[in-house]
Amino acid sequence: MKHRGRNIAAALLIIAAGGGARIPLEQRYTADLRGQQLMEPPLSLDLRDELGHTFFIAVLGGFRSVVATVIELKTVQPYIDENWGLVDQYYALCCKLQPREDTYWENRAWHLAANARDGYLYDPRNSEETRHLLAQQSVNKGIEVLLEGTNHRPDSGRLWERLGHYTSMPWNDLRDHAKASEYYAKAAATPRAPRYFYRFCIYELARAPGREREAWVKLMALYQNPEDRTPTAEILIIRLAGKLSRAGEPVLLPLELQLLLDPMAKLTREQTKHRNLLLEAVEAELAKEKGALRPPRIESPGLEKSK
Repeated sequence: MKHRGRNIAAALLIIAAGGGARIPLEQRYTADLRGQQLMEPPLSLDLRDELGHTFFIAVLGGFRSVVATVIELKTVQPYIDENWGLVDQYYALCCKLQPREDTYWENRAWHLAANARDGYLYDPRNSEETRHLLAQQSVNKGIEVLLEGTNHRPDSGRLWERLGHYTSMPWNDLRDHAKASEYYAKAAATPRAPRYFYRFCIYELARAPGREREAWVKLMALYQNPEDRTPTAEILIIRLAGKLSRAGEPVLLPLELQLLLDPMAKLTREQTKHRNLLLEAVEAELAKEKGALRPPRIESPGLEKSK
Protein backbone atom coordinates (compact mmCIF):
# COMPACT_ATOMS: atom_id res chain seq x y z
CA MET A 1 0.00 0.00 0.00
CA LYS A 2 2.84 2.35 0.93
CA HIS A 3 4.59 1.41 -2.29
CA ARG A 4 1.48 2.27 -4.27
CA GLY A 5 1.18 5.63 -2.49
CA ARG A 6 4.78 6.48 -3.31
CA ASN A 7 4.13 5.68 -6.98
CA ILE A 8 1.09 7.96 -7.08
CA ALA A 9 3.03 10.77 -5.38
CA ALA A 10 5.90 10.36 -7.84
CA ALA A 11 3.50 10.41 -10.79
CA LEU A 12 1.81 13.57 -9.51
CA LEU A 13 5.21 15.19 -9.01
CA ILE A 14 6.25 14.33 -12.56
CA ILE A 15 2.95 15.70 -13.95
CA ALA A 16 3.31 18.91 -11.94
CA ALA A 17 6.93 19.37 -13.03
CA GLY A 18 6.04 18.72 -16.67
CA GLY A 19 3.13 21.13 -16.50
CA GLY A 20 5.31 23.80 -14.91
CA ALA A 21 7.90 23.38 -17.62
CA ARG A 22 5.27 23.57 -20.37
CA ILE A 23 3.65 26.80 -19.16
CA PRO A 24 6.45 29.20 -20.20
CA LEU A 25 6.90 27.32 -23.48
CA GLU A 26 3.19 27.56 -24.29
CA GLN A 27 3.12 31.21 -23.27
CA ARG A 28 6.01 32.01 -25.60
CA TYR A 29 4.39 30.00 -28.38
CA THR A 30 1.07 31.82 -27.91
CA ALA A 31 2.82 35.20 -27.84
CA ASP A 32 4.67 34.26 -31.03
CA LEU A 33 1.41 33.30 -32.76
CA ARG A 34 -0.18 36.61 -31.74
CA GLY A 35 2.92 38.48 -32.87
CA GLN A 36 2.56 36.84 -36.29
CA GLN A 37 -1.17 37.71 -36.24
CA LEU A 38 -2.10 34.01 -36.37
CA MET A 39 -4.13 34.14 -33.14
CA GLU A 40 -6.68 36.65 -31.92
CA PRO A 41 -5.85 38.73 -28.81
CA PRO A 42 -7.45 37.53 -25.55
CA LEU A 43 -10.84 38.89 -24.56
CA SER A 44 -10.93 41.51 -21.84
CA LEU A 45 -13.50 41.83 -19.07
CA ASP A 46 -14.44 45.25 -20.45
CA LEU A 47 -15.42 43.60 -23.72
CA ARG A 48 -17.68 41.19 -21.84
CA ASP A 49 -19.54 44.16 -20.36
CA GLU A 50 -19.82 45.84 -23.76
CA LEU A 51 -21.02 42.74 -25.60
CA GLY A 52 -23.45 41.45 -23.03
CA HIS A 53 -23.70 37.89 -21.72
CA THR A 54 -25.13 36.24 -24.86
CA PHE A 55 -22.67 37.70 -27.35
CA PHE A 56 -19.75 37.12 -24.99
CA ILE A 57 -20.59 33.42 -24.68
CA ALA A 58 -20.87 33.21 -28.48
CA VAL A 59 -17.44 34.79 -28.85
CA LEU A 60 -15.96 32.35 -26.35
CA GLY A 61 -17.49 29.58 -28.45
CA GLY A 62 -15.43 30.68 -31.46
CA PHE A 63 -18.03 32.83 -33.23
CA ARG A 64 -16.14 36.14 -33.25
CA SER A 65 -16.76 36.87 -36.93
CA VAL A 66 -20.47 35.99 -36.67
CA VAL A 67 -20.96 38.26 -33.65
CA ALA A 68 -19.07 41.09 -35.40
CA THR A 69 -21.35 40.73 -38.43
CA VAL A 70 -24.48 40.86 -36.28
CA ILE A 71 -23.21 43.96 -34.48
CA GLU A 72 -22.44 45.64 -37.80
CA LEU A 73 -26.02 45.01 -38.92
CA LYS A 74 -27.18 46.83 -35.78
CA THR A 75 -25.58 50.05 -37.14
CA VAL A 76 -28.23 50.46 -39.84
CA GLN A 77 -30.95 52.03 -37.67
CA PRO A 78 -28.58 54.42 -35.83
CA TYR A 79 -27.23 55.46 -39.23
CA ILE A 80 -30.76 56.24 -40.42
CA ASP A 81 -31.38 58.19 -37.22
CA GLU A 82 -28.01 59.95 -37.58
CA ASN A 83 -27.02 58.71 -34.13
CA TRP A 84 -23.32 58.85 -34.94
CA GLY A 85 -22.15 58.07 -31.42
CA LEU A 86 -24.00 54.74 -31.42
CA VAL A 87 -22.80 53.89 -34.93
CA ASP A 88 -19.22 54.43 -33.79
CA GLN A 89 -19.81 52.44 -30.60
CA TYR A 90 -20.99 49.41 -32.58
CA TYR A 91 -18.11 49.61 -35.05
CA ALA A 92 -15.63 49.98 -32.18
CA LEU A 93 -16.88 46.60 -30.95
CA CYS A 94 -16.46 45.10 -34.41
CA CYS A 95 -12.88 46.36 -34.51
CA LYS A 96 -12.16 44.83 -31.09
CA LEU A 97 -13.61 41.49 -32.14
CA GLN A 98 -11.93 41.40 -35.56
CA PRO A 99 -8.89 43.72 -35.33
CA ARG A 100 -7.27 42.23 -38.43
CA GLU A 101 -10.31 42.75 -40.65
CA ASP A 102 -9.73 45.88 -42.77
CA THR A 103 -13.42 46.41 -43.51
CA TYR A 104 -14.39 47.28 -39.94
CA TRP A 105 -11.62 49.86 -39.55
CA GLU A 106 -12.39 51.29 -42.97
CA ASN A 107 -16.16 51.49 -42.40
CA ARG A 108 -15.77 52.94 -38.92
CA ALA A 109 -13.50 55.68 -40.26
CA TRP A 110 -15.86 56.32 -43.20
CA HIS A 111 -18.84 56.84 -40.91
CA LEU A 112 -16.81 59.30 -38.85
CA ALA A 113 -14.86 61.22 -41.49
CA ALA A 114 -17.63 61.31 -44.12
CA ASN A 115 -21.14 60.50 -42.84
CA ALA A 116 -20.95 62.01 -39.35
CA ARG A 117 -18.99 64.94 -40.77
CA ASP A 118 -21.76 65.68 -43.28
CA GLY A 119 -24.44 65.11 -40.65
CA TYR A 120 -22.93 67.76 -38.41
CA LEU A 121 -22.25 70.19 -41.26
CA TYR A 122 -25.88 70.12 -42.39
CA ASP A 123 -27.50 70.02 -38.93
CA PRO A 124 -29.71 73.13 -38.74
CA ARG A 125 -29.98 72.89 -34.95
CA ASN A 126 -26.43 74.16 -34.44
CA SER A 127 -24.64 77.38 -35.32
CA GLU A 128 -22.27 77.45 -38.28
CA GLU A 129 -19.26 77.54 -35.96
CA THR A 130 -20.50 74.55 -33.95
CA ARG A 131 -21.23 72.60 -37.12
CA HIS A 132 -17.69 72.99 -38.40
CA LEU A 133 -16.21 72.19 -34.99
CA LEU A 134 -18.17 68.94 -34.65
CA ALA A 135 -17.52 68.01 -38.29
CA GLN A 136 -13.77 68.51 -37.90
CA GLN A 137 -13.74 66.50 -34.69
CA SER A 138 -15.35 63.62 -36.59
CA VAL A 139 -12.75 63.85 -39.34
CA ASN A 140 -9.95 63.84 -36.77
CA LYS A 141 -11.41 60.82 -35.02
CA GLY A 142 -11.79 58.96 -38.32
CA ILE A 143 -8.09 59.51 -38.99
CA GLU A 144 -7.23 58.31 -35.46
CA VAL A 145 -9.28 55.15 -36.04
CA LEU A 146 -7.35 54.35 -39.21
CA LEU A 147 -4.02 54.94 -37.46
CA GLU A 148 -5.11 52.48 -34.77
CA GLY A 149 -6.08 50.05 -37.52
CA THR A 150 -2.62 50.24 -39.09
CA ASN A 151 -1.13 49.15 -35.75
CA HIS A 152 -3.00 45.87 -36.24
CA ARG A 153 -2.67 45.80 -40.04
CA PRO A 154 0.61 47.55 -40.99
CA ASP A 155 0.61 45.86 -44.41
CA SER A 156 -2.91 46.99 -45.34
CA GLY A 157 -2.72 49.20 -48.42
CA ARG A 158 -6.44 49.99 -48.04
CA LEU A 159 -6.04 51.52 -44.59
CA TRP A 160 -2.95 53.57 -45.55
CA GLU A 161 -4.72 54.77 -48.70
CA ARG A 162 -7.78 55.86 -46.72
CA LEU A 163 -5.49 57.70 -44.31
CA GLY A 164 -3.98 59.59 -47.23
CA HIS A 165 -7.43 60.45 -48.55
CA TYR A 166 -8.96 61.74 -45.31
CA THR A 167 -5.81 63.63 -44.37
CA SER A 168 -5.77 65.57 -47.65
CA MET A 169 -9.43 65.79 -48.72
CA PRO A 170 -10.79 69.32 -49.39
CA TRP A 171 -13.40 68.90 -46.61
CA ASN A 172 -10.73 68.60 -43.93
CA ASP A 173 -10.01 72.00 -42.39
CA LEU A 174 -6.69 70.67 -41.09
CA ARG A 175 -5.59 68.83 -44.21
CA ASP A 176 -1.90 68.03 -44.42
CA HIS A 177 -0.65 67.16 -47.91
CA ALA A 178 2.87 66.29 -46.76
CA LYS A 179 1.52 63.79 -44.23
CA ALA A 180 -0.92 62.42 -46.82
CA SER A 181 2.01 61.86 -49.18
CA GLU A 182 3.71 59.78 -46.48
CA TYR A 183 0.58 57.70 -46.00
CA TYR A 184 0.24 57.07 -49.72
CA ALA A 185 3.91 56.09 -49.85
CA LYS A 186 3.24 53.48 -47.16
CA ALA A 187 0.21 52.29 -49.12
CA ALA A 188 2.35 51.98 -52.26
CA ALA A 189 4.92 49.90 -50.36
CA THR A 190 2.40 47.24 -49.32
CA PRO A 191 2.19 43.90 -51.16
CA ARG A 192 0.28 43.96 -54.47
CA ALA A 193 -0.37 47.70 -54.17
CA PRO A 194 -1.93 49.26 -57.31
CA ARG A 195 0.20 51.79 -59.19
CA TYR A 196 -2.09 54.70 -58.44
CA PHE A 197 -1.07 54.60 -54.76
CA TYR A 198 2.39 55.77 -55.80
CA ARG A 199 0.95 58.41 -58.13
CA PHE A 200 -1.17 59.78 -55.29
CA CYS A 201 1.96 59.96 -53.13
CA ILE A 202 3.58 62.28 -55.71
CA TYR A 203 0.37 64.27 -56.25
CA GLU A 204 0.09 65.08 -52.56
CA LEU A 205 3.75 66.02 -52.36
CA ALA A 206 3.14 68.46 -55.22
CA ARG A 207 0.40 70.11 -53.13
CA ALA A 208 2.52 70.34 -49.96
CA PRO A 209 3.78 73.88 -49.18
CA GLY A 210 7.56 74.14 -49.09
CA ARG A 211 8.13 70.88 -50.99
CA GLU A 212 7.80 72.34 -54.50
CA ARG A 213 11.34 71.65 -55.75
CA GLU A 214 11.38 68.07 -54.45
CA ALA A 215 7.91 67.50 -55.87
CA TRP A 216 8.87 68.90 -59.26
CA VAL A 217 11.71 66.40 -59.67
CA LYS A 218 9.48 63.46 -58.71
CA LEU A 219 6.55 64.71 -60.76
CA MET A 220 8.68 65.06 -63.89
CA ALA A 221 10.07 61.56 -63.36
CA LEU A 222 6.51 60.31 -63.03
CA TYR A 223 5.50 62.07 -66.24
CA GLN A 224 8.19 60.23 -68.20
CA ASN A 225 6.23 57.00 -67.78
CA PRO A 226 3.33 56.95 -70.28
CA GLU A 227 1.29 54.90 -67.79
CA ASP A 228 1.52 57.75 -65.27
CA ARG A 229 0.84 60.61 -67.72
CA THR A 230 -2.57 61.33 -66.28
CA PRO A 231 -4.63 64.56 -66.44
CA THR A 232 -3.93 65.08 -62.72
CA ALA A 233 -0.20 64.87 -63.35
CA GLU A 234 -0.50 67.46 -66.12
CA ILE A 235 -2.58 69.77 -63.94
CA LEU A 236 -0.09 69.61 -61.08
CA ILE A 237 2.88 70.14 -63.39
CA ILE A 238 1.30 73.34 -64.73
CA ARG A 239 0.35 74.47 -61.23
CA LEU A 240 3.78 73.70 -59.79
CA ALA A 241 5.60 75.38 -62.68
CA GLY A 242 3.68 78.57 -61.94
CA LYS A 243 4.52 78.47 -58.23
CA LEU A 244 8.21 77.82 -58.86
CA SER A 245 8.42 80.58 -61.46
CA ARG A 246 6.86 83.10 -59.08
CA ALA A 247 9.39 82.03 -56.44
CA GLY A 248 12.25 82.84 -58.83
CA GLU A 249 12.92 79.23 -59.86
CA PRO A 250 11.79 79.01 -63.49
CA VAL A 251 11.35 75.49 -64.81
CA LEU A 252 10.77 74.04 -68.24
CA LEU A 253 7.46 72.36 -68.99
CA PRO A 254 7.42 69.10 -70.99
CA LEU A 255 7.28 69.77 -74.72
CA GLU A 256 3.71 68.47 -75.06
CA LEU A 257 2.45 70.88 -72.42
CA GLN A 258 4.47 73.78 -73.83
CA LEU A 259 2.76 73.31 -77.17
CA LEU A 260 -0.65 72.92 -75.56
CA LEU A 261 -0.33 76.15 -73.56
CA ASP A 262 1.30 78.24 -76.30
CA PRO A 263 -1.29 80.93 -77.25
CA MET A 264 0.22 81.12 -80.75
CA ALA A 265 0.06 77.39 -81.41
CA LYS A 266 -2.46 76.06 -83.89
CA LEU A 267 -4.38 73.38 -82.04
CA THR A 268 -6.97 70.90 -83.15
CA ARG A 269 -10.45 71.02 -81.65
CA GLU A 270 -9.58 68.17 -79.29
CA GLN A 271 -6.33 69.84 -78.22
CA THR A 272 -8.15 73.11 -77.55
CA LYS A 273 -10.76 71.29 -75.48
CA HIS A 274 -8.00 69.53 -73.55
CA ARG A 275 -6.19 72.82 -72.88
CA ASN A 276 -9.37 74.49 -71.61
CA LEU A 277 -10.11 71.59 -69.29
CA LEU A 278 -6.57 71.69 -67.92
CA LEU A 279 -6.73 75.43 -67.24
CA GLU A 280 -10.11 75.06 -65.50
CA ALA A 281 -8.70 72.25 -63.38
CA VAL A 282 -5.69 74.37 -62.44
CA GLU A 283 -8.10 77.05 -61.17
CA ALA A 284 -9.93 74.38 -59.18
CA GLU A 285 -6.61 73.38 -57.59
CA LEU A 286 -6.12 77.00 -56.57
CA ALA A 287 -9.58 77.06 -55.01
CA LYS A 288 -8.74 73.99 -52.92
CA GLU A 289 -5.70 75.77 -51.47
CA LYS A 290 -7.74 78.77 -50.33
CA GLY A 291 -9.91 76.89 -47.84
CA ALA A 292 -11.90 73.79 -47.03
CA LEU A 293 -14.91 73.15 -49.23
CA ARG A 294 -18.40 72.14 -48.15
CA PRO A 295 -19.10 68.59 -49.32
CA PRO A 296 -22.31 67.83 -51.23
CA ARG A 297 -25.09 66.25 -49.20
CA ILE A 298 -25.32 62.65 -50.46
CA GLU A 299 -27.80 60.12 -49.10
CA SER A 300 -27.23 56.38 -49.25
CA PRO A 301 -29.68 54.69 -51.65
CA GLY A 302 -32.47 52.74 -50.01
CA LEU A 303 -31.92 54.21 -46.54
CA GLU A 304 -34.29 57.06 -45.89
CA LYS A 305 -33.19 59.37 -43.10
CA SER A 306 -35.45 59.94 -40.10
CA LYS A 307 -37.04 63.38 -40.00
